[in-house]
Amino acid sequence: SGSICCAFAVLYLGWSAHAAIRYFRDQNLVERHYIGQTPMSNSKFNKLMEEIERERPQLLGETLPMSPPSKVVVGPGAKPDRLGAGIQFFTNAPEMRPQQFQFSMA
Repeated sequence: SGSICCAFAVLYLGWSAHAAIRYFRDQNLVERHYIGQTPMSNSKFNKLMEEIERERPQLLGETLPMSPPSKVVVGPGAKPDRLGAGIQFFTNAPEMRPQQFQFSMA
């Protein structure tokens, strides 16, 4: 699934392979914790991201990469970016966190 996310970022968002892999690794390490955690460590998949980046014009044809969104919605439980440059570095969009809703049984 990491490769799919990175491929989308490289192909349709116009990110570099290096930036997409770094961002995915950072976010995976911030949001998940498990034994043997080494996100995007398969060198063959990482080389594939570089190949997609190199061949992006041929793969997309007349289609241009998407524009970054004006705001990025993150889940209410998301932690601030601790490892990398954060979402704003890659999308140039400020973070927007949804309001926490409290339900009452009244």
